[in-house]
Amino acid sequence: MRTESVVENVSTDAGRGYVTLTSGKVITASLIAAADTRFSEMRRKMGVSATLKDFSRTAIVCRMEHSRSHQQTALECFHYGRTTAVLPMQGNRSSVVITVNSRDAQQYAEMSEEDFNDNIETQLQGMLGEMTLLGKRHVYPLVAVHANQFVARRFALIGDAAVGMHPVTAHGFNLGLRGQATLAKAIESAITEGGDIGSENVLKAYESAHMRISRVLYHGTNIVVGLFTHESVAAKLARKATLRLANNIVPIKRLITESLTESELEQPSALKEIAQHLPRLPLPAFPLIGPIKKAAQVVSKRIPDKVNPLKRIGFL
Repeated sequence: MRTESVVENVSTDAGRGYVTLTSGKVITASLIAAADTRFSEMRRKMGVSATLKDFSRTAIVCRMEHSRSHQQTALECFHYGRTTAVLPMQGNRSSVVITVNSRDAQQYAEMSEEDFNDNIETQLQGMLGEMTLLGKRHVYPLVAVHANQFVARRFALIGDAAVGMHPVTAHGFNLGLRGQATLAKAIESAITEGGDIGSENVLKAYESAHMRISRVLYHGTNIVVGLFTHESVAAKLARKATLRLANNIVPIKRLITESLTESELEQPSALKEIAQHLPRLPLPAFPLIGPIKKAAQVVSKRIPDKVNPLKRIGFL
């Protein structure tokens, strides 16, 4: 573990990986794993490209104290043009994340503490009682990133350097942990078999497993973001229909729950149920026709068919 060190350069050859620090010291290893944010310099230096999506949205993050208990329950309130998420901390304190159009972000960042407290309390409809800001408000532009490959020669990307998600579905942290676990498992297998932990076979096994999961989550999350950020009448109708479908069709609801909690993720039981039952379910109240279908098509038109969740479950 080295602190207060900055990577100057990274390179690999057939046998080793080399990390050069600004101090001039060179560290060598059989495998280099980079987790240096979604704007990874190590990824760039190793020539690994990535796809970025700027949502034109900004998150304002802060800590707040409230007079009522959060009951260890996370909340997310969806409003037109804005979401407010509350993540429980110790005692009557929570982390609050407001997501708004970037043009409105400064308004929330510069709002007086009294007005800000009242604003959050109103948005939560008093569920947590009186709200009090603790410390500073931090502003983060929201940009999603998906590396086009997760490995190079003796080099692997993990965490946000591999996939940086929009926070709306709370998948990012879990996906980062899953990627680390997948790479660790591949390394462990190589060590057990007396193999090279930086070999192409080991890295490709990691990339294949993690890419298979991350692509669907990444593009699926972007669809959700699109539904909740487009302000057209068609988009509003589409998101209402989507929420009703997700809340009333048990296989879809279970799939969402399992995905968010990483529960039974290796067993596609919910996906099987959707495949078996969803086509036969009568959906007269939520047909994807007219403006609803148009909005869904607009949101998903840039997503490849094989990883498009709406097409995978038969809605388009």
